[in-house]
Amino acid sequence: ELHLDALVEVHDEFELSRALAANARIIGVNNRNLKSMSIDLATGERILKRIPSEIVKVAESGIRTREDVVRMQAAGAHACLVGTSLMKAGDIGKKIAELRGL
Repeated sequence: ELHLDALVEVHDEFELSRALAANARIIGVNNRNLKSMSIDLATGERILKRIPSEIVKVAESGIRTREDVVRMQAAGAHACLVGTSLMKAGDIGKKIAELRGL
């Protein structure tokens, strides 16, 4: 036993219903529409609130500022997946501290 869990990624209510039906234990809500590549944090706010509390919730894409992190936490996210804003930061450690509110 490797003690691994899969993060199941969703972007809309239909995908969320499928993830819940599959008994996903970790659900990531992608704020990026993979068809248009546009980012809308309102997607995360809307979908995260529909995920039961016993499931680990991860907000993905478009997290650039501490305010974005707080916004996703307020919607129920337990964690945020941050990529682009870290890779573009001149000082990654400083950016992580900023996102954490330190």
